[in-house]
Amino acid sequence: MAQTPVLYLALGVPVLALAIVGTVLAVAFRARPQHPGDTPGEPPTRWNVEIKQPGSLPPFGSQFGRLDLDEQRLLFTPDGAQQPAWSLPAYDVRVQHLGGVQLDGATLWLGWPGGSLRCEVSREHLNRFSRNTAKTLRQQGYTREVVAALVAAGAQPA
Repeated sequence: MAQTPVLYLALGVPVLALAIVGTVLAVAFRARPQHPGDTPGEPPTRWNVEIKQPGSLPPFGSQFGRLDLDEQRLLFTPDGAQQPAWSLPAYDVRVQHLGGVQLDGATLWLGWPGGSLRCEVSREHLNRFSRNTAKTLRQQGYTREVVAALVAAGAQPA
């Protein structure tokens, strides 16, 4: 008779541990809501961005802000700014999804006459000093969204 509580305890602890791990994984990998400013049911047109600076380790030297696709123009607005720092017609942009692991964490390459940049995009808040593997995997999907939206607006795949 004394063994019955021990048996329940022995079976209950692993089941509880599996439930906790399952809940944590479900929360970590679930899709996040769209960025404010996106119209529900429409393709997204706004992403958070970290522009990687050549020769510097992220996030040091990175510039954070927002990319907007507005009427076939790509705009970059730095964090804290009210107006875009630059704007390009989508048809002048070349775009490439950077697959695999990049040392600087970039997932997207953008080029235009006279320049190019590497960046990381997300509809979620971008971590500045830490990494989140689940979020990194989701950000590959956000990069594909940016590429598809830019190509639909007239950009050329690189």
